[in-house]
Amino acid sequence: MARTNHLPAGAMMRSLTFCLLLLSALTATASELLLGSDFAWETPAGHGRHEVGDDGVIDVMLTLPPTDGAKDCWQRAGLRNHVRLEDWKTIAFSARSRDGQTHMIAFYLSRRLADDDHASFYRRLEIGPEWRDFDLPLVRNTNTGFRFTKGSRNCDMELDRGGDLLSWSAAANGNAALQFRNLRLTDGRTALPPAAQAMADAVRNHPKVQPYVFAEVLKPAAVPVAGMVIDLPPDSSETEHFAATELAAYLSKATGADFPIRRALPEDRAFRLRVVPAEPAEAFASECLDETAVTITGNSPRALVYAVYDFLEKAAGVRFLMPLDYGEIVPRNPGLRLPLFRDRSSPLMT
Repeated sequence: MARTNHLPAGAMMRSLTFCLLLLSALTATASELLLGSDFAWETPAGHGRHEVGDDGVIDVMLTLPPTDGAKDCWQRAGLRNHVRLEDWKTIAFSARSRDGQTHMIAFYLSRRLADDDHASFYRRLEIGPEWRDFDLPLVRNTNTGFRFTKGSRNCDMELDRGGDLLSWSAAANGNAALQFRNLRLTDGRTALPPAAQAMADAVRNHPKVQPYVFAEVLKPAAVPVAGMVIDLPPDSSETEHFAATELAAYLSKATGADFPIRRALPEDRAFRLRVVPAEPAEAFASECLDETAVTITGNSPRALVYAVYDFLEKAAGVRFLMPLDYGEIVPRNPGLRLPLFRDRSSPLMT
């Protein structure tokens, strides 16, 4: 029988705007290099425009060009004075959308390691109407860092080798009105102010008990997680891709393993993420009936995201206590194993 409960804590925490407003006042300090807003812009014809306000906020309006067959639009901001990356660990900034929509944006970096060694890297970001802080590690990593996209022949495909930062770019596959501010490089050594540090300590000392369990456990600790892939249909939406990247990122944090997102081969053991349209639209389910597959479904793309957070809480003990990195608990468990189980959740109110 279906079990009815609240939305998963992870999804709820991400929707608590008042918490974000409260915690945004707790500004962390770190050694950093502000990149400013004086860039050499490159905008292909028909791809939109940009404006830089007196306060340094950069407005980027991305528009699909009117030519037939155009699939994406982009703008590139070149650094007038190239910056060496050796001493920096992350690139950080704040961003939001101005059109009231949530967009999946590809954020690109271009790096020159030598005269004959150029490479570019990208990271997909979900940018919504509220200001959100991003702190992106300058490493090539499928789940938590940047991905290599292209480069000169025989280029070094690792981002943490240093070199000159040449430019950053924003790209989308549809119209998007965005704002960026406080673009900077940091050394990654963040010191929290006292109030924020107290919150971080409270999270760190939270008892490591598992408050969430699957509705029906058929066989405990039956399926090793390491070595599994994340399978998505080729026509999946941006929200579905976001659900997959969140699953990959948190499983990687928990186990240290890599969880590639791709179509599963017949011999693969896989997490299969699917949207199965039905009512109520917020309902979701997950099950693992043998050692070859874990199926995670949502009645809508949003419900699939809820399903992923719910699964992470129950399977890996992940907890989202506050909507910042130090408000999360991700227990390290390289040997994580899943039970055989069935689970279904529906919202209390629709």
